[in-house]
Amino acid sequence: DPRANPRHGERIEYVVVFGPPGATLRQLVVSPEELLQGQRRGTLRLNATYYITKQIIPALERLFSLLGADVRAWFSEMPRPHFKATGRGGRTKGTMHSFYLSTKCILCGGWCEGLYSERGSVLDVSVCAGCAKDRQSALFSIAMATNEQEIIRKRLTEACLQCTQSTDPSQIRCTSLDCSIFFAREKSILRISEARKNFLTLSAEWGGESR
Repeated sequence: DPRANPRHGERIEYVVVFGPPGATLRQLVVSPEELLQGQRRGTLRLNATYYITKQIIPALERLFSLLGADVRAWFSEMPRPHFKATGRGGRTKGTMHSFYLSTKCILCGGWCEGLYSERGSVLDVSVCAGCAKDRQSALFSIAMATNEQEIIRKRLTEACLQCTQSTDPSQIRCTSLDCSIFFAREKSILRISEARKNFLTLSAEWGGESR
């Protein structure tokens, strides 16, 4: 539809996401709504590195350069978490990054090498060796984190119901990009989904019982 194309000088909302190696900036630009849908499917992830290097670091450099500090060098020396590389189509790319998991433990927040199954394959959960020693405590911590996020989501959903004057959470159709509660609720839903997946993965591997 030619009428759907933005007019000259019209401001459009967009975000930059991670993509396959070699992708141009134009290929990494999506609408906020497309990012939210991709996050639910696990196919899109906000390109935090782009915003840090293009917006945050330049502002900090103007401030800390007066003190002789090299902010960009600080950032380059920071440890990096690794994620599975996915394209905008949702397919995992056959790159080296696709064989690495996040190196940050989901329980203690420390850096780790990832967790291997009894069969030697890499589990899609990042738990350090120290936390993995006490399996029951690890599963309990994940279950408690899930319950906490459920409480947060319930509180946020109640606010959305009151704002939209609805009674059924499934009927909430709000997509206001200016509402902080909207994004907080989306983040809570993603965290609950991730926590449940981690719990089921570790329960199956360690022989525990899922909730």
